[in-house]
Amino acid sequence: MIKNKTDDSLWTPTYISLITLGTLTSTSFYMIHPTISKYATLLGTSLGVAGIIAGLFSITALVGRPFGAVVVDRLNKKYVLSAATLVMGIASLGYSVAKSVILLIICRIIHGLAFAVSGTATVALISSIVSRKHLGEGIGYHGITHIIATALGPNIGIFIANKFGYNTNFLFAGILIIISSILITKIPYSQVTSSDLSYAENLSASGNNRRKISLDDLISFKVLPLALIGGIFSFMNGIVNSFLILLGEERDIKNIGLILL
Repeated sequence: MIKNKTDDSLWTPTYISLITLGTLTSTSFYMIHPTISKYATLLGTSLGVAGIIAGLFSITALVGRPFGAVVVDRLNKKYVLSAATLVMGIASLGYSVAKSVILLIICRIIHGLAFAVSGTATVALISSIVSRKHLGEGIGYHGITHIIATALGPNIGIFIANKFGYNTNFLFAGILIIISSILITKIPYSQVTSSDLSYAENLSASGNNRRKISLDDLISFKVLPLALIGGIFSFMNGIVNSFLILLGEERDIKNIGLILL
């Protein structure tokens, strides 16, 4: 069913719900990210192995994102986002019960794959529900919510981990993400919107069901330069976040999470 975007306003209930739940999910994610390397050392790993475990998430997400994009293109974006978010929550709960490095690595890989799909589905869903007039603005505000989560999440996670333990932090973050995944299913969205109309018509006219996956489906070479620039910025940010707690402990820096505010 095609749902036309008759409401030209950006701040629709659907959009507000989506970015609110996105903020909650991102905050929960950043509660985990800076604490995972410290938790790995508590399981008996070396600092180098802890860094590998922390970085394994990003490597897995990098490999999985092109395939996640194919899934988002072919299935209902809302339910793909909900399912991917749910898996992220389950992986987060897995951290809380992981008593071995192997199990921690498995949860990390699952988390990275789910994140690859979730991030792509979020932007695709925003592009589907926001009118073309406000598309840049809508994606921009989504980026701001991500910045808010980057500032709040690590501090909340570090506080909970120091006060109640790392397992409690992972448990709390996982529950929040699972709640978000359930609420995402309540967002009004039809599988094909007006922005997808020409695409849907082309499929109908050609009779192509796009079951076959080509290289163009996985990689858009036109945006690779922009992706490279974004990756350079994220590269250094990931290093800082992964070892933030360990650095604070080594140098006896109190409230180290405040550096991200």
